Amino acid sequence: MMRNLSVLALSGFLAGAFVGCSQGNETTWSNESKSPDGAWVVSAHTEHTQGGFGTGWEGTLIQLKQSFKEAKPVDVLDFDDDPEPPKDIQAHWISPSHLQITYRGNPRINFQAVKAFGMDISVERITN
Repeated sequence: MMRNLSVLALSGFLAGAFVGCSQGNETTWSNESKSPDGAWVVSAHTEHTQGGFGTGWEGTLIQLKQSFKEAKPVDVLDFDDDPEPPKDIQAHWISPSHLQITYRGNPRINFQAVKAFGMDISVERITN
């Protein structure tokens, strides 16, 4: 009897853990900008992933893709919004081959590309 209760309790715990971890994603902010020649699109979005037992995550991702192709976008900048999310993210097209991304705050950068598709990518933290 005691063994059956232990197995039942363990099964219930594991089922609850799997259900709690698969809650889905929610986009809380997004923006995009086309290059001056219209060939490229840079998009940014903040995503909140809900999970169970401390597995939730929130981050901001900036991606680049060609505007005339149905190809998947390429990640060029990835912020972890914990402990502080980036603020005032702006994409400035210096030229058709140079993208500058600016932001305020002090977020942790997980990934930063300096070149994609032959295009230069610069990132600048604005402090004032």
